[in-house]
Amino acid sequence: MEFAVLFLVFTIALCLAFWGRERVALWVFSIGMVGIAALYRHHATDVLTLSF
Repeated sequence: MEFAVLFLVFTIALCLAFWGRERVALWVFSIGMVGIAALYRHHATDVLTLSF
């Protein structure tokens, strides 16, 4: 679900840049990058339990 939301955020940023709204597209892109960093941090700090 999180990946789909981030995909939509980057798609919206690309569409805004294409239609000439560069400043808004840059803000939406930066929000997407913060979301990517938060998602990475969430998964990188997740404890993996080993059961063998």
